[in-house]
Amino acid sequence: MLAFSFRCSWRGAGSRRNIPCRSPIDVPPDRIHRTRPLVTAAKRPNSLLIPNLYGHLDAAPSSPQPASAASIPSSSPSAALLRVAMIGSGYVGLVSGACFASFANCTVTCVDSDADKIAKLHAGQLPIFEAGLDAVVRDNVAAERLHFSTDLPSAVRNADVVFIAVGTPSRRGDGHADLSYVFRASEEIGRNLRAPGYTVIVNKSTVPVGTARRVRELVSMTAPPGAAFDVVSNPEFLRQGSAVHDFMIPERVVIGVRRARPATQTVPAGDGDTADTDRAVGVMRALYAPLERQRGVPVLVTSVEEAEMIKYAANAFLATKLAFVNEMADLCEAAHADVSMVARAMGLDARIGMQYLQAGPGFGGSCLPKDTRALARIAQELSRPSRLVETVIEGNEVRKRRVAQRIALAALDGDQDMIRVYGKRIGVLGLTFKAHTDDVRDSPAVFIVQELLELGARVYAYDPQARPEDVRAQLGDSIVLVSSVPEAARDADVLAVLTEWPEFVEACTQMGWRALRALMRRAALFDARNLWSLEEMQHSGFTYHSIGRPTVIPIAAPE
Repeated sequence: MLAFSFRCSWRGAGSRRNIPCRSPIDVPPDRIHRTRPLVTAAKRPNSLLIPNLYGHLDAAPSSPQPASAASIPSSSPSAALLRVAMIGSGYVGLVSGACFASFANCTVTCVDSDADKIAKLHAGQLPIFEAGLDAVVRDNVAAERLHFSTDLPSAVRNADVVFIAVGTPSRRGDGHADLSYVFRASEEIGRNLRAPGYTVIVNKSTVPVGTARRVRELVSMTAPPGAAFDVVSNPEFLRQGSAVHDFMIPERVVIGVRRARPATQTVPAGDGDTADTDRAVGVMRALYAPLERQRGVPVLVTSVEEAEMIKYAANAFLATKLAFVNEMADLCEAAHADVSMVARAMGLDARIGMQYLQAGPGFGGSCLPKDTRALARIAQELSRPSRLVETVIEGNEVRKRRVAQRIALAALDGDQDMIRVYGKRIGVLGLTFKAHTDDVRDSPAVFIVQELLELGARVYAYDPQARPEDVRAQLGDSIVLVSSVPEAARDADVLAVLTEWPEFVEACTQMGWRALRALMRRAALFDARNLWSLEEMQHSGFTYHSIGRPTVIPIAAPE
């Protein structure tokens, strides 16, 4: 039985635009496909997250008719109704499957070996928290465009396009991406391909360079005679907390095939491999036609190696940007400057941009840490070690430890003897690696709490979405989980904000600083996300510690 319950994560970057934009890299024009947006079709009602965003999208003005992928011409998108199987129903698989089902040109079956997960999905219970996803799933299930199943063989046999969206966690000990789930899925897919028939197998999971070719080998070894297929790399660029938006309004779609060839180049007679590449591109562009044609999303056709590298390179760059601004924050603290102003001025430079310039406790989640480690390993194996990426990884670990030490010192009220942290009560707000998700994997907050627990502190933590079972799987029973901001603050020697949940600001505003101080043993606040202004905190009555900014000693406690 395949372990498809692993979840993948994501982050994209950059501003979101609904119009065609110039590619930020120098790519030959024949490798980028754009068309003018058409008039948007009827929108789905009751969308609270993104009005008129993830409604039913038409692939073409006429109603689609069921057809096999074999009938799709490679030269242009088609109105054929594509049948999609999504293998893996975690973060990437469920979001991608539900959003594809919003298109008028396909039906989707999400497959997972976890029978309990599938049963809950049938009952309308999502295994993850992602803003807006529940509405997308509910509406497409009701419209019979989205289905859930544990029956991989049936889903694959009846599919024109099969996505592999299983987890690729870091392998213990060496930082490699664990590809065992991808490879086992590939073998199962091969055994169940339709014969005769043609299927496009798409790797959606984040994988090292060369994986698509290995997938092709595994499928070839298990596929029945007469089963034709191609393997495509189609990396996701989704950010947890805004994944639905990122899928429906992407900044680009990358399609990696075995051989990318200019559309104007003649296909050599008898070159079946190149012909198959054209066929795969035709199917993929037909699948993404609602985004390309109606929203003008650039479609970049690359080799599979380029597509696999693009994902790692993008995430490593984002991690580098975060690591850099955190280094600047340390310098600003020493220089009595405000990193928020420095970052803002930097971000106004169009060459730099505002995204990922927020200083904090370090980057986390199951995407950036995993992918930077994997890229560093890839570079070593290719005899091109990346000192920059390795330094980013090391710097992020140092960052998290430094924040934990600063919180411990804040609880001691200036005492430098870390031994005295033992028995101190520390309130923690936020355990997920960022707001608007329930994911605590590789969360800086969890790492910091672990450091505080090892120092002997008593930690009382509140997070509005973190699942208690996920937290305890990492921290055990040493941490006390509470259900509100006041409970976390009660009798605390310091209150530490580790995740930027808007609810925390709202709760403190509603309570008022005086009421919050009254709950605590000491009026000390450590804000690892810079949620409050220095001016406001001067009149709060709190000793206020933040990231990359001067510590605020209250002028006087407000009456």
